[in-house]
Amino acid sequence: MARSRIVFTRHALRQLEDRKVARALVEEALRNPDAVVLDSQGNPVAQKRYDDVEEGKPMLLRVCFVVGADGTQRVITMYKTSKLAKYGQGQA
Repeated sequence: MARSRIVFTRHALRQLEDRKVARALVEEALRNPDAVVLDSQGNPVAQKRYDDVEEGKPMLLRVCFVVGADGTQRVITMYKTSKLAKYGQGQA
């Protein structure tokens, strides 16, 4: 099975830098998410729990994306949070 193509919007690329999120981590969240939930507008949000070395604690990466007709995953934005329980990913 071929991997889906992943593209980043300009906004998402800025957010990678501003929020200090590794592009590889976003790609891993899309390819191997712990969960995919829908946001309030019905768009998918991939969630991936990871250990953040800078923060020194478990974090959750949430990646908001849309899927095109050709299967391309277009990353809209992403953010990391320590509020694991809020998003159904266990205790903080």
